[in-house]
Amino acid sequence: MSLGFNSNVSAGGIDYHVQTEARAGPDATLDTVVYVAGRVIHRVIASYQDLLDGGASRKDLRDRVERQHQEVVAQLESGQVRDAAPPAITALDLRLRNASSWLQGGNASIELGVVAADGKPVDGATVEALVESRAGVAVRRSGVTDVNGSAVLQFVLPSPMPEGAALVIRAASGGARAELHYKLKARPGTAG
Repeated sequence: MSLGFNSNVSAGGIDYHVQTEARAGPDATLDTVVYVAGRVIHRVIASYQDLLDGGASRKDLRDRVERQHQEVVAQLESGQVRDAAPPAITALDLRLRNASSWLQGGNASIELGVVAADGKPVDGATVEALVESRAGVAVRRSGVTDVNGSAVLQFVLPSPMPEGAALVIRAASGGARAELHYKLKARPGTAG
């Protein structure tokens, strides 16, 4: 016995997908799940064992499934259910904030800024800086952005600089990624 409803609901600038189904078996439950961008943000589970025990018809069960589904849709439309997490980040803008002063006497201090496509700072993005060449990775430092979307990564550049070395800076949050590349000159203490 499979009964269910699916709805797409737009409310408060957010697109929700609502799915309700009757799950048969020993639990006999109605399960309503609300998704935003594939992520579960709300769930309602209720038993319909009383209908089974009372000998209710398939139509009675269908009506109960539809009622639960419509109640959750109404809650979304009235603003009673909110996406607890921020919308998924789909694009990042990674910036080297101190592009002209990140290197002093062979010591790197990379000041990074990470913002989402909407211009808001990304808190908790993973950032990484590495010096790599054909010989492999010579240096790797990583960190996490703060509430302002900022992070500072510090390290000593290899000396001598490997031939063909590049400074690679990466940021990631959710499924979104950004990357910067800077070719490093063989002369120690300079970047190009």
